[in-house]
Amino acid sequence: MADMQDMFPKDLCLLLHQLGISTVYRGFYQTAYAVMLTMEDMERLLSVTKRLYCDVGRKYGATPQGVERNIHTVAHVAWK
Repeated sequence: MADMQDMFPKDLCLLLHQLGISTVYRGFYQTAYAVMLTMEDMERLLSVTKRLYCDVGRKYGATPQGVERNIHTVAHVAWK
């Protein structure tokens, strides 16, 4: 898994870890990828379910609904 983490900026992974989100959660990598995509094109935030979740799902072989659930789980963990 360390190799997968190297795909993302160190500060992004560090922030997720500081929020209490570990790589055990499937949504860790999906969230990191979603953040990177959003940083590349902020307009993705205008159509999260139709564009962002679909883009993340294509990369990770998941449905947009699955991506939404995984990111929601990660957000829930971070807010605990």
